[in-house]
Amino acid sequence: FWAVHGSPADEDEYITERMDAEVAARYMPGNICFFGHTHYQGGFGVRRSRVWDLAPPKSNEAERCHELENDTAYLLNPGSVGQPRDHDP
Repeated sequence: FWAVHGSPADEDEYITERMDAEVAARYMPGNICFFGHTHYQGGFGVRRSRVWDLAPPKSNEAERCHELENDTAYLLNPGSVGQPRDHDP
């Protein structure tokens, strides 16, 4: 796996939408990249030109499991402590 702050392309870049994930996946040296910067849990799966959201846990869930597939790249944001970018703590 690879760990970056913002995105595989730029440490100050945000990955918040599917289009962001599609572009960022082009810079990944492997299939799994952990990123942050936004402070929001979640992620994206990327296979060929298809991108989909990996939903974070719901408010009544302690965790959410996603089965990883061999032919898919994953951009995963574990979330973090601190102020989220929407300024709602």
